[in-house]
Amino acid sequence: MTDPYRLDRTPASGPGGRRNDRRGDGRMLRALLWAVLIISAVGNAVTSFGGFPLLVAPAFGLVTVACIMLLVVHHVRHRR
Repeated sequence: MTDPYRLDRTPASGPGGRRNDRRGDGRMLRALLWAVLIISAVGNAVTSFGGFPLLVAPAFGLVTVACIMLLVVHHVRHRR
């Protein structure tokens, strides 16, 4: 039964709905950001204690911080 007082006529969820597509893209992006965050954090730890060139560890650190910032922004924009 349809609601005559509902302003938005598009279904809230469904097999071909736009909202499901956006939610799937967000999950993929979030998973990719988490994977890059873990890899860069491990790379930062390894290069900090190893005999690597001086600029390698800060580069991993910058990638780690960037991933954290992007995950926070993604969370704030997509929270319910």
